[in-house]
Amino acid sequence: MLVLEREFAGGGTSALSGGSLYLGGGTPLQNACGFDDTPEEMYRYLRASVRPGPPDEWLRAYCEGSGELYEWLVARGVRFKAEFLPPERGTYPWGSEHGLSYTGSELAHPFSALAKAAPRGHHPRHPGEGGGLVLMEALSAAAVAAGARIVTAARVARLVTDGPPEAPRVVGLQARIDGDTRHVRAARGVILCTGGFVMNEELLRQYAPELLQLRNRLGTDASDGIAIRLGLGVGAALDRMEWGMVNLTTSPPRRLVKGVLVDREGRRFVNEDQYRDQLGPTALYDHGGEVLMIVDDETYRRPVLAQAEIVAIGESYEELERELGMPDGNLQRTMASYNQHAARGEDPEFHKAPEWLDPLDRPPYAALDFSITASVWSGFPIGGLRTAMTGEVLREDGSAIGGLYAAGRATAGLQGRGYSSGLSLGDCTFFGRWAGRTAAAVTPSEGA
Repeated sequence: MLVLEREFAGGGTSALSGGSLYLGGGTPLQNACGFDDTPEEMYRYLRASVRPGPPDEWLRAYCEGSGELYEWLVARGVRFKAEFLPPERGTYPWGSEHGLSYTGSELAHPFSALAKAAPRGHHPRHPGEGGGLVLMEALSAAAVAAGARIVTAARVARLVTDGPPEAPRVVGLQARIDGDTRHVRAARGVILCTGGFVMNEELLRQYAPELLQLRNRLGTDASDGIAIRLGLGVGAALDRMEWGMVNLTTSPPRRLVKGVLVDREGRRFVNEDQYRDQLGPTALYDHGGEVLMIVDDETYRRPVLAQAEIVAIGESYEELERELGMPDGNLQRTMASYNQHAARGEDPEFHKAPEWLDPLDRPPYAALDFSITASVWSGFPIGGLRTAMTGEVLREDGSAIGGLYAAGRATAGLQGRGYSSGLSLGDCTFFGRWAGRTAAAVTPSEGA
């Protein structure tokens, strides 16, 4: 197997990530940490949280194969520490070696009512930060040990096809390697694992213009949509190009989950204990990315990651409302209703969990601007090439392009409007292996 790596070192965006994998269904790590989970409960959560997402059979296959994927990773040198990070301490083990945490909205309404909650964020054991590098180093070493040859600084220019124009088959590629243009014949096929298109301004403007506002685009310079260009050149279809993983990080500090999120009109629109990757799409796609957090003196803490600033302060909600230029009475009614119910540990409108409910009744009051144009949101587009579950790249009519496969962020994969951290790495390893098995089963082409 020949691996053409565009960068000088392998791993791409995956190596720069936190390394979390969204796995479940009863993995050995979940069991060791004392949590019961089943593929069915995992499926119920994912089905509700990624809509609109892939067909049911994709999600069921992933949930049912998640435990085997965990074992496969461990067998290739990826280590996980059997230690659980409680949700009140956060979702990612910054500076620690906790192996398991909640990295989704499993504990929040409406998902907690649809599926039994279980932590499914699996974090490779590593010192400090940067679990993605540890993960990719282990997998790269395993690939080389299995006989793969990795060529770095290789830039693929185009796919080479054979056969009739209406149904060409991919038989190789043209690439720039060591300063020379080379043609590589593919004996069984070409698998595109080139990442997404978050750094491609033209593609973002065409397909996902809302994401142009992101201050922190998660990717590398190589996240330029090369797979989309290569695929379109041979008749591939695209899928879910308009959606993005949109991260609205209101905490840490976790105390800010007790704040109230409102739109510019002073109306609350979500339960604030949802995971950041559910809050983000709701705020962006339903409210134009315009978000304010209302806090009182007791609740306020300075946001660590989003860098949201205070834009108004008042000794009463009437004064705060006036400072913000909101319609008369809107914010006052929102906060009066919230405080009345929070005092009883209730949230009949949005069902925030009781542990995050406190009346915000200690002045002064403040509004933090968490809008996408005023604070740091992170994200990337989740769309890409349309594929079969087997990794085969599809045309608009559903037929497969012979010899062409794809996985990871080069495809739409498991994601939809909603997201849970670790789905991208779980998706690319699970369905990437499937694409590899599909290609490996092909009879080598003549002359390869």
